[in-house]
Amino acid sequence: MRMEICKEDKDKGHYEGVTSGYEAWQTNKKKNIIDISREVVERGKETSFEQPNQWIEKSIELEEKNRLLEQENEKLRKETSQWMDHATYLQNELEKTKSFLKNQDKLEKNLETLDKEMRRMNKANRSLKNEKQQWGRKMNILKI
Repeated sequence: MRMEICKEDKDKGHYEGVTSGYEAWQTNKKKNIIDISREVVERGKETSFEQPNQWIEKSIELEEKNRLLEQENEKLRKETSQWMDHATYLQNELEKTKSFLKNQDKLEKNLETLDKEMRRMNKANRSLKNEKQQWGRKMNILKI
């Protein structure tokens, strides 16, 4: 399945075996550098190296582009790290909320059980009071 995904991504500018966007970006970056290097070499052949300054200028330009890409890459890594930290925080909060809700459900069930038990005890208490009153009446009748 992984190879199928990689083959599908190949049409999008990615390469077989590359699984993440970052890996694809790195692979494309390397491919672009190779293509530019070939282009510079071809130009050098065409001009028979009559303009060696072009090599130096192109090299400086490529180094500057590389430096800017590395800065952008570092910025993206930091942003990704921040988003991952935030996602971890949210996941932890979600787990806390789930735990809280589970505990709340348990408390509600316990309250229902206590309510039923109190009703049963009140009913038993009323029965005892009625029985006591009946015994009291019987005792009064016997005294008379």
